[in-house]
Amino acid sequence: MAQTTYQPAETRFRIFDPPIMTLIVYGGLFVVIQTGQLDSPVGRMLLIPALLGALIVPIVSARSIGHAVMSKLGGGQILRFTSGPFMLHRVNGELKPGLNLRWARYAGSAITAPQPGADLRRWIRWRETGSFLGVLAYVLLIQLLHAVLRGQAFIADDPERARMTATITFGLSVLVITLGVWQLINRHVPRIWRMSRAGGNADREAAIIAMTSLMLVGRRPNEWPNEWAEQAIWDEDESIEGLYAYRFGYLHALDSGDLERAREYFEYLDENADRLPGRMREHIVELERPFVEAWIKEDPEAAREQMEQMGNRIVDRHRIRRVQAAVALIEGEHQVAREYATEGLNATVGKLDDGEVLADVAILEEILQRTGGDIGQEIFSSADDDPVDDMDEPVTSGVPPRQ
Repeated sequence: MAQTTYQPAETRFRIFDPPIMTLIVYGGLFVVIQTGQLDSPVGRMLLIPALLGALIVPIVSARSIGHAVMSKLGGGQILRFTSGPFMLHRVNGELKPGLNLRWARYAGSAITAPQPGADLRRWIRWRETGSFLGVLAYVLLIQLLHAVLRGQAFIADDPERARMTATITFGLSVLVITLGVWQLINRHVPRIWRMSRAGGNADREAAIIAMTSLMLVGRRPNEWPNEWAEQAIWDEDESIEGLYAYRFGYLHALDSGDLERAREYFEYLDENADRLPGRMREHIVELERPFVEAWIKEDPEAAREQMEQMGNRIVDRHRIRRVQAAVALIEGEHQVAREYATEGLNATVGKLDDGEVLADVAILEEILQRTGGDIGQEIFSSADDDPVDDMDEPVTSGVPPRQ
């Protein structure tokens, strides 16, 4: 008998995590300075990333500050702000300091959301204005980096290195300006323009952006304001965005316990699935059908049929285990459902800052409890039925035989 246990999320440190790399670079640089070896190959190798880190983090953070300040002026609130290893995140309505251990948010980022009752479109207009102001900050960063490097003896005393440094910084400036103008033309200005116009399209987009912001900081769908979910359900233009909004409505209703409304929203998605691109249709509709048949409609035969039609597809492990656990539960296979729920919960370790994953966790925990399992206690499963392998890897949705 193989033993599987639902483990709580844990912090994992790796050698290439930004905080560890920061300690290595700055610690090594301190040592070579103390030993007078700054002009050595090791000293030069450490100096460049140290300068980049010292300059990029505050300047990139300046863009995030602009985002946060403008969002605040537009009726928003800061949910999470990061600058290097420093983080502020909102817990129970209060901003609290923390340690930032994530690569994607290392240099600096800000996630904001509108205050309850705020004008969503006004909030987005202000927020987008703050975001593109960072282009100037990036250019200033590159020029400051060039000035610092040019002042180093091993560069200033070598005309070839000085010329190479000037060429690199000029190229970086052109690249940043080009990307900044591209973002300005293709994202910020069009979105500000759309938010300045009346109509259901703008209201729908604003609601989707607001709910996405909450989901990115681990707010479950049942914490989204009802009016946002209702505002998003607008599909008069029969667009892909309209169907995607129904996905948000489905998640909100499902996580709020309103199964009848969740069923209505999903059936609308299912009926209009042909309007979605293939990958989006698979993710939003096809992979969810057996779960809806089992969890909402309580139809074991239809649920099993939909499971068999899924075939082999790459799916996040926690999601396929959620589907399989729900189907096994409605079929009365409680031990199998318990094992799937346990594996699914294990697979969410390290992903609990995502609101949609938290909603899946709630369902998996309910299945575990309904089948006699205790969260945090040992659950035993047969090693021959479905062996537990790497929980961080996606799996195929191949359907196991009936137990």
